[in-house]
Amino acid sequence: WYYAVLKEKEDHTVEPPRRDPLLALEPTPSMKATLKYFWVVAALIVVQVGLGAVTAHYGVEGSGFYGFPLAEWLPYSV
Repeated sequence: WYYAVLKEKEDHTVEPPRRDPLLALEPTPSMKATLKYFWVVAALIVVQVGLGAVTAHYGVEGSGFYGFPLAEWLPYSV
């Protein structure tokens, strides 16, 4: 209904800006805090993938991880 009534009144001749307005953007403190959060989350994902690989190989091999004697450092119940 909105389009049918007002389609003739809309201005479709909007010119794009000559320069990208985001290039002059100054990061705010919350943007900087988000960057710290991003790196923490990325590190946690890497740790989770690594521990998942250790868990999978430890479950299959039972005592090692690519020849490393994991059973000497970590009990199987962990």
